[in-house]
Amino acid sequence: YGVDWLSTVVQGSESGRTHPTTYYRRTFTPAVPTAITQLELGIIRNDAAAAYLNGTEVVRENLSANAGYSTYADESIPTADEVLWLQTEVPATLLVAG
Repeated sequence: YGVDWLSTVVQGSESGRTHPTTYYRRTFTPAVPTAITQLELGIIRNDAAAAYLNGTEVVRENLSANAGYSTYADESIPTADEVLWLQTEVPATLLVAG
């Protein structure tokens, strides 16, 4: 998406086009979930994002509540904002053992 340090390239089914949505999943296993009292999520988006932890939505930015995989962002964000980290606190109580 035009920045040198971002290496994820997402291609669509047609040459030169991209899909409106890309899904990423990250697995992590805290040794003692109850020992974690603060949790923060940081994401970079172009132009929208929704994130979930164990099935619970923890952030939604510039994306309608009923958005599906073919839904585009509500509006474009300024190019300079596309490389800024969007950080949000996540309830540590959403962590589960295992």
